[in-house]
Amino acid sequence: MDGLKAEKIALAKKKLKEFELRRNRENGFSPTPSGTSSTYNDQLGSAPPSFQSDRNGRTSVTSNHSGNVETLDAGPVAHFEGRNGIHNSDTIISIPSILPTACPSSSNLELENLRVQLQDRDQALQSLNKQLEELNGYYGQLHAAYTELSAKNVNISGPGDQIAQLQAALSGLVAEKTGLQAELRNAKEELEFLKHELDRINATSSNEKDRNVNVERELNTLRRELDDKNRLLEKRLEELESERRESARIQTQMLTLQHDRNEAQVRLKNIYRDKEAMENELKNLRKECQMKDLHIMQLSSHNSQRDLTSPIANEEWINLQAECEKFRHDVERLSAELEEAKREVNESRTQYNEYGTYMNENIARLNKELDESSLAKHTLETRLNEVENQLELAQQEKAENRKKLDSQRASPSLQGSSQNLIPSDTEVLKKIDDAVRRVTTHWEQLLEQARKEYEDGNKEKDRLLFEREASIAELQLKLRLSAENEKVYGDASTGLLSLSEQLQAEKATVSRAVAQNRELKEQLITTEDRLIQLTGEKCATELSRQTAEHQVKELQKQLEQTSSSRSHSFSPQAQEGDNNASAVVAQPEPPLGKDPYAQRNHVMHDDEVSIASEAINNDSQDLKNELDETRRQLDEVRAELRRSHTQNEQMNQIMRQNAEDENQNSILVELGQAISRVNALAHENETLREQVESLRFSQNEQKNQQSSSSSSSFLPQEVNNLELEAATTMIHQLRQNNEDLSEKVDHLTRLLTEAHSHLESTRIEERTNSQQRDVPPISPLHEKLTLNNTQEVGSMEWARIELEKRFAESMRRLAEMQEQCDRVEHINQQLQLENETIADHVVLYQHQRRLIRERLRLKDEQMAALEKERERVVARCNELQQALMHVLGNDRNEVPAFRPRLYSHSTVDEFSGDEECIVDSAKENSQSLPPNVHHSPETNGQKEIRSTEENSPPTDWTNREDAVKKIMDIIDDIKKPSMPLSSVKLQCKQCIGPVLHL
Repeated sequence: MDGLKAEKIALAKKKLKEFELRRNRENGFSPTPSGTSSTYNDQLGSAPPSFQSDRNGRTSVTSNHSGNVETLDAGPVAHFEGRNGIHNSDTIISIPSILPTACPSSSNLELENLRVQLQDRDQALQSLNKQLEELNGYYGQLHAAYTELSAKNVNISGPGDQIAQLQAALSGLVAEKTGLQAELRNAKEELEFLKHELDRINATSSNEKDRNVNVERELNTLRRELDDKNRLLEKRLEELESERRESARIQTQMLTLQHDRNEAQVRLKNIYRDKEAMENELKNLRKECQMKDLHIMQLSSHNSQRDLTSPIANEEWINLQAECEKFRHDVERLSAELEEAKREVNESRTQYNEYGTYMNENIARLNKELDESSLAKHTLETRLNEVENQLELAQQEKAENRKKLDSQRASPSLQGSSQNLIPSDTEVLKKIDDAVRRVTTHWEQLLEQARKEYEDGNKEKDRLLFEREASIAELQLKLRLSAENEKVYGDASTGLLSLSEQLQAEKATVSRAVAQNRELKEQLITTEDRLIQLTGEKCATELSRQTAEHQVKELQKQLEQTSSSRSHSFSPQAQEGDNNASAVVAQPEPPLGKDPYAQRNHVMHDDEVSIASEAINNDSQDLKNELDETRRQLDEVRAELRRSHTQNEQMNQIMRQNAEDENQNSILVELGQAISRVNALAHENETLREQVESLRFSQNEQKNQQSSSSSSSFLPQEVNNLELEAATTMIHQLRQNNEDLSEKVDHLTRLLTEAHSHLESTRIEERTNSQQRDVPPISPLHEKLTLNNTQEVGSMEWARIELEKRFAESMRRLAEMQEQCDRVEHINQQLQLENETIADHVVLYQHQRRLIRERLRLKDEQMAALEKERERVVARCNELQQALMHVLGNDRNEVPAFRPRLYSHSTVDEFSGDEECIVDSAKENSQSLPPNVHHSPETNGQKEIRSTEENSPPTDWTNREDAVKKIMDIIDDIKKPSMPLSSVKLQCKQCIGPVLHL
C-alpha cells in the first residue's frame, strides 16, 4: 500500500515536472528558476492538506493556499534575499571602508557602481516576484489536478498513512515557511539598517567630499601663492643681485673718488707748502733787499755819488727786481692752483654726498622689500600649519570610521554564520557563496588598489612638500646670506660715511656751542641793559624822593615860621588888651561902629592865616601822597632788581653749564687743532731750517763777494749772524716743544682709537648674536608627515614620541635662555669695564691736557723772557747805532766833501721789517717829512745823541780806537744773553740726557 502511494506521488511529481518543462519551453524561461520553483512546488506538494468532508461524505484535502497567498508571495523573495543577505551586507560594508581613503573621484565612481548594483538587485527582485506569481499559478494547476484525481475515485490504499505523510510534509513546509519568513524579516531589517547606513555614509562622503574639495582648493591656492612667492623671490634675488652689482660699482667709484680726494689733499698740502715756502722766501728777499739798501746807503757815505750809479749795482738791482717779479708770478700761479684744488675738493665732496644719499635710499628700499617677503613667508608657514592640522584631523576621523566599519563588518558576519546553520538548499548556498566570494574578492581588489593609490598620493604629496620645504629652506638661506652681504655692504658704507659724519657732528657741536654762546651773550647784554635801565630809574626815583623830602622839609620850616610869626603878633595885642581892660571897665563901652577898619583888618588877617594853613596842609598831604607813590615805585624797582639778579644768576649758571658742555664737546676739536698745530709747527720748522740753510749759503756767498769792501761793512753781517743764531735757538726750542706735543697727541689719539675700535668690535659682536638669535628654524613638516604615515595617531608610541619632542624642545629653549642670560651678563660686564676704561682715559686726557697747558704757560713765559731779551738787544743796538753815528760823524768831519746824513730808521725797524728809506740830507728831510716828524722818537733820540756829544768832553769820543772798542763790547754784550736758557726746562720726562743750547 505504501509502495503504491509512493509510486503515485512519484508519478504525480514526474507529471508535474514534465508539465513545468513543457510550459517553460512554451514560455521560453530559463531552467534555473524552474528548478527552484519545482523544488519549491515539491515542498508545497508535501504540505499537509486540511481534511474536509463534503456532502457525499467523502474526505478531501484542502490547502490554505488561498489564505496564504501574500505569505507565499513574500516567502521566496524573503528566502532569496535571506540567502543573498550576506552578499549585500558584505558589499555594502566594504563600500565605506574605501570611502575615506580614496580620492574624491574614486568615491564618486564607487557610489555610481553601488547605485548600478542596487538597480540590478531591484530588477532581480522584480524577476523573483514574477517567478513567484508563476509558481502560484502552477500551484493552482496542481491543486486542480489533485482535485480531479480525488474526484475520479482513485482507490488509494492506506489513506491514514498518506494523510500522516502529508501532514508531516505540511508541517515541514510550515516550519520552513516560518523560518523563511523570519529570515525575510531579518533580511528586511538588515536592508533598512544598511539603507540608513548608506544614507549616513553618503552624507559623510558628501561632507568629506566638500572638505576634500576645500582642502584641494586651499592646496591649489597655496601652490599658486608659493609659485607667486617663488617668482617674486626670484625677481627680488635678481634685483638684489643688480643692487649688489650697483653697490659694488658705486663702492669702486667711491674708492676711486676717495683716492682722488686723497691725491687732491696731498696736492693741496704740497701747494700750501710751496706757497708758504714762496711767501717765506719773498719775506726773506724783502729783508735782504732792505739790508742791501741799508748797506748801499751806508756805503754811499764813503763813496761818491758816481759810485752809487755804477753798472754793477744797477745790474744787481735789475736782477733783484726780476726775481721779485718771478716770485710774484709764482705766488699768483700757486694761489690759482690752490683755488682750483679747493674747487675740485668741493665738487668731489658734493658728489660723495650724492652717492651716500643714493646708497642710503637703496638700502632702505631693500630693507622694506625684505620685510615684506619675510611677512609673506610667515603667512605661508601659518597656512601650511593649518593644512597639516586639517590633515591630521582627517586621518583621525578616517581611523575612527575604519574601526566602526570593522565592528559593523564583524557583526553581520556572525549573523551570516548563524544563518548558514539554517538548513537550506545546497545549490543555492553554493551559488550564493560563490557570488559573495567573487564580489568580496572584487571589492577587496578595488579596496587594495584604492589604498595603494591613496598611499602613492600621500607619498607624492610628502615628496612635494619635502621639496617645497627644501626649496623654502634654500631660499631662506639665500635670503639670510643676502641680508648678511647687504649688512656687510651697509657696514662698509657706514664706515666710509663715519668720517664725514664725525666731522659734521664736530662742526655741529662747535656751531651749536658758538650759537649758544652768542645767544647767552645777547641775553647777557640785554640783562645788562635792563640792569642799567633799572639803576637809572632807581637813581631817578631816589632823586625825586630826595627832592620831595627836601620840599617837605622846606614847607615844614615855612609852616613853623608862619606859626611862630602869628604867635609873636598875637602876644602884644593880648598885652595891650590887658592894659586897656581897666580903662574899658572904667569908661563906658564905645559904640560898635566906632573903629570898623581895624576890625576888618583883623578879620582879613584871620582869613589869610586860615587859607595859608589850609594850603600848607594840602601841600603837605600832596607831598605825602607823592612820597608814598615814590616809595611804592622804589619797592617795585627793588623787586625788579632782585628778579633781574636772580635771572642773572640763572643765566650765569646756564652759561657755566654750557661752558662745561662746550669744554666736554670740544675735546676732539681741540685734539684735532693740536694735531694740526703740531703739523703746522713741524712744517714751519722745516721751512725755517731750509731758510736758515739758504741764508747761510747766501751769507757765505756775500762774504766771498764782499771781501773787498771796506772794514765798516762787517757790522751788518755780524748783526745778521746774531739774528740767525737767535732764530736757530728759537727754532730748536720750538722743535723740542713740537716733538713733545706730537708725542702726547699721538698717545692720546692712540688711546682714543683703541677705545673706539673696542666699542665697535663689541657692537659688531652684539649685532651678530642678535642676527643668530633672530634666524627662524625650519619647520619639521616632513618628519611629522612621515611619523603620521608610519605610526598610528593616538597610539602610545606616538604619544611617547610627542612627549619626548616637547621635552627636548623645552630643554632646548631653556638652554638657549640660559645661554642668552650668560651672554647678556658677559656683555654687561664688558660694558662696565669699557666705561671704567673710558673714564680712566678721560681722566688721563684731562691730566695730559693740564700738563700741556702748563707747558704752554711756561712757553709763554719763555717767550716773554725772549721778548725782554729782544728789547735789551734793541737798546744795545741803539747804542751801537749811536756809536756808529759818532764814528761816521767823525769821518764826515774828516771828509768835508760830504754833507751829514740823518737816519730816519732804527734797528727796531730792521727787525720788524718795515720798509723805510734813508733820508739823504737835512734839507731833503725837512722838505719831504711833515712837521710832526721832527717830534718823532727817532729825531728825539738823535737830538739826545747830539746833546750828549756836545756836553761830553772831547777826549771821550775823539779816539777812534776807544769807539771801536766800545762797539766790540756792545757786540759781546749782545751775544751774551741776560738770562740762561737752561732756566726754562721744557723737556718732557721721557727725554734722557742733557739739554743742548745753541
